Amino acid sequence: MVDRAKEAGDESQLLNLHSILRLFGIISGLKVNLGKSGVVGINMQQDQLQNRASLLGCGIELLPFKYLGLPLGGNLRSEAFWSPVVEKVGKRLEGWVKVAKSLEKLMRDFLWERKDEGKKDHLVNWELVSLLKENGGLAIGNIVARNMALLGKWLWRFLLEVDSVWHSVIRSKYGTHDNGRDSRVVLRGNCRAPWKSISQIFTCWSRHLSVRVGSGELVRFWEDVWMGQSSFAVDFPHLYKVARSHNSSIASMACSLLAPISWNFDFSRNLNDMEAS
Repeated sequence: MVDRAKEAGDESQLLNLHSILRLFGIISGLKVNLGKSGVVGINMQQDQLQNRASLLGCGIELLPFKYLGLPLGGNLRSEAFWSPVVEKVGKRLEGWVKVAKSLEKLMRDFLWERKDEGKKDHLVNWELVSLLKENGGLAIGNIVARNMALLGKWLWRFLLEVDSVWHSVIRSKYGTHDNGRDSRVVLRGNCRAPWKSISQIFTCWSRHLSVRVGSGELVRFWEDVWMGQSSFAVDFPHLYKVARSHNSSIASMACSLLAPISWNFDFSRNLNDMEAS
């Protein structure tokens, strides 16, 4: 008796839902296509599920399924569960470089009035055209450079938003450099994760970032700009090539940060006279 009353109540609610959807369609002018909708049952018998689908005039779906392109149901902690989403976003980001170059080509052709009319000479270098007006350009902008700037903004946010959930996800999946501050560059060839495209501009991006030493635990000796206008890796490429302490912090290379400071460079071989000087 209780089960019958409960089932009758469920059917009444479904009929009310069906009426609400019809009224919504009449008032808004939109058509609610129940034929493309589906009912998903949780801990229900198949005959009960079929009965409710018939009342609404829709089909039956099974978990997991997609809603607005995102998966619903299944193990949310499983990496395989999110793989379709990650792969889809990764493909779009990887294709953006080609799209950006194609757009710039269209802009150049439009500026020089060329459209399948054969080769024409460009009167002004495109890099000069892309400059700001006060610098002698037309302020058109460089799409590729703008894209790199937007990607670099995520690297900057990774430094600042250390308590955020997305920072924890990136940190746990890809790890960080020895300084515990910067994300590692994703080098896996079959990886299509969005962070791969972001992390691969790290070397170029970090050259324009200057840091304060502080305790020296979060600043890399060779790669970070902490003295002068560029990093030691750029100023002394030959020494950097034979150094074993890539991505090592200042604190790990200094025996003491108190004067006089002694350094442990850990080169792979003895330096010649020119390198030592």
